Amino acid sequence: KQWYQRRVAITAGRKIYNCFIADQKPEMPAKKLRRGFSCPDITFLGTTSTYSSTFRNVSGILLLCSEGFSALLDAGEMTVGQMIRLYGPDKTKELIGKLNFLYISHIHFDHCGGSMSVAEYYYQVNDKPLTIICPIRMLPWFKYLSSVFKIPLNLVPIGKLYQDKTMLDDLTKEHGVKIDLCPAMHTRDSWCVALASETWKVAYSGDTLPNSKFVDIGKDCDILIHEATHQSTLAEDAAKKKHSTVGQAIEIGKQMKARYTALTHFSLRYQKLPPIIDETVPDNVLFAHDFTKITKENVETWCRATDALPLLFPDHYKDLSKQSYYKNKKPFNTL
Repeated sequence: KQWYQRRVAITAGRKIYNCFIADQKPEMPAKKLRRGFSCPDITFLGTTSTYSSTFRNVSGILLLCSEGFSALLDAGEMTVGQMIRLYGPDKTKELIGKLNFLYISHIHFDHCGGSMSVAEYYYQVNDKPLTIICPIRMLPWFKYLSSVFKIPLNLVPIGKLYQDKTMLDDLTKEHGVKIDLCPAMHTRDSWCVALASETWKVAYSGDTLPNSKFVDIGKDCDILIHEATHQSTLAEDAAKKKHSTVGQAIEIGKQMKARYTALTHFSLRYQKLPPIIDETVPDNVLFAHDFTKITKENVETWCRATDALPLLFPDHYKDLSKQSYYKNKKPFNTL
């Protein structure tokens, strides 16, 4: 039995590896994609919260579109380092140089600590300032760093975008992507965003409690990227810290009618494994890991890879199952 489980784990590991390393197509036969599905290439550069750990870096999501659009959604510390590990130094400079903008969801350092490194690379390539869409509270901080490091920045405050539709329309025309914003239920001046082109729509929650306004702007998106800091049995703890659980994030995806839901921003207690214990996971939901690359070709394979995770890390799965915080099960509220 142990030999069989080990063999299954090795096979599953190879298939998962081929999904997101070196741009290979998945070996698994692809299921039929949901009707009308399209998305940019989405690479997770960090999937944990608070601060970096041995196995996961903090938040950073790279969007690359064949239509020429690219953006970074949050840039925690070591975002550039993660890109160098994945793409190499030359390719990293090229990718950062092509960014349309950097979007920062809120002021917490695990979402913005790597911003100036990204801006420096961009300035070296283009000799012009990077556009950073950020909360108004961050403007003094960015202006100070810009003066100290002599790196010019084009700062666009989210609060003004949210209130001034003309300004938002101008930004949409400039970058060729529709941008919808709504306040997040987290720290003061936190935001959720939805980006849409003619062929795809991506919604990103940032850090937030379940949010009905976010459901409205992300309606019928191709991919919902939602934080799932805690497991569903820790709903009370998540509410105190103004975060979402796995079950709440999945429910938001259902209400939003998202074709696929990618979960990220896991608590530091979940290192090798995301919070999958005692969870009912639909077949259109995936758990992101550092360097996960979602494409139109492999998204279904990623969704099915969840079942292989306990086999890949059996000891870690067993340890998490024994933790006392898994036994205190309480119902969770969605909205």
